[in-house]
Amino acid sequence: MRTWGVARRDHSVDDIVTVARAAESAGASYLLLPETGLSGDEGRDPFLVAAAALTATERLVVATAVAVAPARPARLTAVQAATLAELSGGRFVLGLGTSHHRVLERLGLPIPERPLSELRDYVAAVRDNRPAFGSATPIWIGALGPKMIEFAVTDTDGVVLNWLTPETAAAPAALARDGGAESALIMRTGPYAKVSGDAAAYLAMPNYARQFARIQITEPEQLVAQTCVSEPDDALIVERLHAYADAGISIPCVYPVGRDADATGGLLARVGRRLA
Repeated sequence: MRTWGVARRDHSVDDIVTVARAAESAGASYLLLPETGLSGDEGRDPFLVAAAALTATERLVVATAVAVAPARPARLTAVQAATLAELSGGRFVLGLGTSHHRVLERLGLPIPERPLSELRDYVAAVRDNRPAFGSATPIWIGALGPKMIEFAVTDTDGVVLNWLTPETAAAPAALARDGGAESALIMRTGPYAKVSGDAAAYLAMPNYARQFARIQITEPEQLVAQTCVSEPDDALIVERLHAYADAGISIPCVYPVGRDADATGGLLARVGRRLA
């Protein structure tokens, strides 16, 4: 496998820098930074963290995966993306999503009545407001439903997928490939209590619950067994990454949870050696 990535969230800037350097040393090509600071108390600003990770590395591509689009004016997002592209020599990817009802309610933002239409307009506005400096930053879309996936792979440069089995990832991966777009998929790995807690939290979100219903998963235990690696089993992590790649995912990403930066770095080094 020549292309793989790492996802990381809710850690200090120093820890993200440590993980970014470890990811690059291990042979990973991408670092994905989900935005969680708007919905919880531990997350950082993904654009600022991306700047730190890009400055600390030489080849790693860093993506907001994904940033909450309704929280920012499109002009601001366009300038931030161009600035990071300029800083890194074109190693930044702008990942965007509509987020969730509870996040937008917490921020006092209106709930989109037509999420797909509004995100399409937002992406168009970001493109229209791109500054003259920096490169034409690729845009990826975090997608769950079929229509949002179709928009991502036909109108932008990539789709970010989450909580899918290799079998159910095959169809969106094929759409992305046919549309000339990237497909990144985040696979959680960590202690069972942590990944199962995450699974239960996502099952409680209406938009994710609809996705899980489509793939006939209704319990956290099912979700963990089919979409995560719940033990620190390096061989199984590599096996699952290969399974996603074989399904057509262009950037399978390991998402270590419940580990500090040093432990994550050790895990990435071992996984990288097995993937090399």
